[in-house]
Amino acid sequence: MKNPGRFLLRWLVFFVLIHITVVMSTTLWPGFFHSIPAPKFWLIGLLFVLVYFPLREAILFAYLVGYSITFYSGTSPKMILFPILLIYLVVRPLKSRMFWQGNTYFVMTATLGALMFETLYVLFSKIMETNSTQVMFWDRLLSVLFVLVVSPLIYNLLFPILERLTPEESIHEQG
Repeated sequence: MKNPGRFLLRWLVFFVLIHITVVMSTTLWPGFFHSIPAPKFWLIGLLFVLVYFPLREAILFAYLVGYSITFYSGTSPKMILFPILLIYLVVRPLKSRMFWQGNTYFVMTATLGALMFETLYVLFSKIMETNSTQVMFWDRLLSVLFVLVVSPLIYNLLFPILERLTPEESIHEQG
């Protein structure tokens, strides 16, 4: 960490942005669009952090986002944190094996992460909860498709911010 001020600014900016997306997905969206499933904007932002932030920062950020989601949605922490950490265990090695710069890689990673989250959430609910969640196949598929459509826009918004906040660090490096 060459510049602690930039480090703190990056954390503050991304935590505020992710927090706003959590509020949009868990509180505002259901209030305005009752029957349309909320897109997981927070998941796109979290996957951006998991791919482009250093290892320790990404793990800590995953925990903070998980607890933020549980605060606004009323979901138990285990139901959010287990899928997030398993997504991390897939995304990070995938980055070290197959990474290229640009929007396409991020869209692929975000869509894979959304598909994994929806699947793991239902699976963990069936395993760990007495009153498990419903599968709601079409709602979950629509949520994944939202991520597929919105992730290029979020990438094009967040990547320039990250580059301005960390010019001395290589955010394009593999691994």
